[in-house]
Parts: sequence; structure tokens; C-alpha cells
Amino acid sequence: MALSDEEQRLLAQLEQSLAEDDPKLAHLMRGSRVRPTRGSRHLVAGGIGFLVGLTLLVLGIQTHWTVSVAGFVVMAASAASGLGLLPSRGGARQHHHTPKQQAAAKAAPSGSMMDKFEERWRKRQDEGR
Repeated sequence: MALSDEEQRLLAQLEQSLAEDDPKLAHLMRGSRVRPTRGSRHLVAGGIGFLVGLTLLVLGIQTHWTVSVAGFVVMAASAASGLGLLPSRGGARQHHHTPKQQAAAKAAPSGSMMDKFEERWRKRQDEGR
């Protein structure tokens, strides 16, 4: 569905204000293709593993019950891995900040939206320990 002239004008204004506010983000948004992230690759691999486990589960019903149990285990592990419930091989990244860095971060004026998101993320990670 095509945009009206007014909608195109508003979209152009939004793009221009984005470019002024955050040039890096605007440059990234102009990229030609979307690259799959690590999370999306895990999700796809988990989905494929889940289907393999389901196949084993059904085949086990026709052959031997241990094949069904193995299929269920594969399904559960694939689902947990795909949804990010299992720890990654490299372990969780831990941010070690000196007390001086922590004080500077707290004293800094409110930054960009990304800075706020990162700070919230760090707080959640610290509470989980």
C-alpha cells in the first residue's frame, strides 16, 4: 500500500530528525540487509533440533520406547537452547567496573536512550548474582 504525500513528508521529517539526533543509528538503519544475530541463529537451531526430537519421539512410538525418551530429551534441550535458557559455551559476560567507574556512571547526567537501557541491563545482571 502506497503512502500518501502527507505520510511521505512526515516520514522524511522523522528520518531527518533521526539523522540529526543519532547519526550512528541512522547510518546503521540505512544498511542494505539485515544480518542474523546470534540469538536468531540459536532460535533457528533450537527449532530444527526440536523438530528432530519430535521426529524421534514419533518414531520411538513405533519402534522402541527408549527412542521416544531420547527424542523427548532432544526436544527439551533444543527448546531450552533456542529460547536462551541454557548458558552459552563462552559463559556469561561479566562487566567488572572499578568503584571509580561506577561512581562516574552514577554521577553522569542522563544520556541517550541506549545508555539508559545498558544501565538497566547492568542492574539486572548484578541483581541476578
